[in-house]
Amino acid sequence: MSTIGLIIILTLGLTIYGVATFGPEKSNVSENELQTKKAWDQFKGGFFVGACGSAGFAFICLSSIPTFTIS
Repeated sequence: MSTIGLIIILTLGLTIYGVATFGPEKSNVSENELQTKKAWDQFKGGFFVGACGSAGFAFICLSSIPTFTIS
């Protein structure tokens, strides 16, 4: 749960950066495709889905490891 919380906080930070940097649509075309609002939104969405999927996969892998107790 803490990992998902951190991912949400990081995605919120990416959202705030995108709004501050690419707020109103600008007519200038940059050489870098990521420097547009649409591309930044796609990047942010991919980050969120990939991070949550990776966290879920890591959880499944770690929960399948048997635990040993020494008594």
